[in-house]
Amino acid sequence: MGGGMGHLYRTKIFIKQAGYVDYKIVTANPLVRNLFEEDAIILLEANHYERSWTDFVNEILPQLAVEAFYIDSFPWGIVHELSSVQFNAIPIYYIARRLRWEVYCHSKPPGNIIFERTYCIEPLENVHATFVQQYSKEVTTLDLPYPQAQMDKVQNRFRLDAKPLWLIVHASNQQELRVLYEYAREVAQLNSLSPFFLVISDQVLEGLEDRCITYTPAVDWFPLADRIFCGAGFNTVQQALPYWHKVSFWPFPRKYDDQAWRLAYWQNKLT
Repeated sequence: MGGGMGHLYRTKIFIKQAGYVDYKIVTANPLVRNLFEEDAIILLEANHYERSWTDFVNEILPQLAVEAFYIDSFPWGIVHELSSVQFNAIPIYYIARRLRWEVYCHSKPPGNIIFERTYCIEPLENVHATFVQQYSKEVTTLDLPYPQAQMDKVQNRFRLDAKPLWLIVHASNQQELRVLYEYAREVAQLNSLSPFFLVISDQVLEGLEDRCITYTPAVDWFPLADRIFCGAGFNTVQQALPYWHKVSFWPFPRKYDDQAWRLAYWQNKLT
C-alpha cells in the first residue's frame, strides 16, 4: 500500500535474491509498472483503503496458487488492512526494516498473523523487535544484494566539459526534490563552484527540464559523480554506502520511517 519507489525496488531485489520466477506483486502503487512486467502485477486502485483493500486481497488469494505471501515493512499493512485477510494455510513472511513502531501500531493487536519467518534487513526498535520475536516462528537477518553500478551504461549521456558532476537523486516528491536541489546549489555557492547539476527522478524541476532524467537504478551514475545529494531512505542509503565520502544526505521526515536514525546509525558504523 505504501507510496514511492522504495517498497517496490526493495521487493525486486528480494525476489531476485530468492530466485522466484512465478510471482505477483499486490500493490496500490502505479509506479509498479516501472519495475515489473504487467502480467506480474495485481493493482488496486489507489483510492481504495482499509476494508476494500482487505476484501480485494481476500477475493484474489483463492484465485491464485499461492505458496507464500510476503509483507514488506508494515507487518499487518500500512493502515492495518492485512489484519483481517483470510490467509488460511498460506505461510506468511515479513521483511522488516526500521519502523517508528509506536506511531505505527496505535495499540491495535495484529489479528491472527503469525510469520513463518521474519527477515530483518536493518536494526529494529526494541518494541518492534519484541513484536517480531513474539509473532514469528523464525527470525533472521538479511542483507539485500543491491546491484553494483554499471557506469558504462551512462558515462556518455552528457558532455560535462570538465565541470564537476553533482547528482540530485530523489523520487516521487517534487517539493523534496526541490529542497535537495536548492541545498546543492547553496553548497556550490558557498564553495565558489559551478558544477553540472543532474537530477535523477521521476519528477521534473521547472527551469531544469534538460537536466532532469528518469533512470533506474540511479546508482549507475554514482561512480561518475563528484557529489551526490539524496534523502536517507533505506534503499538510497544501501546503494550509497560505497560512495559515502561524497554523499550529502538530507533525512526527510516520514510518518513511519526514521531517516534521521538511519543516517546517524551508518555515520557511527562507518567512522
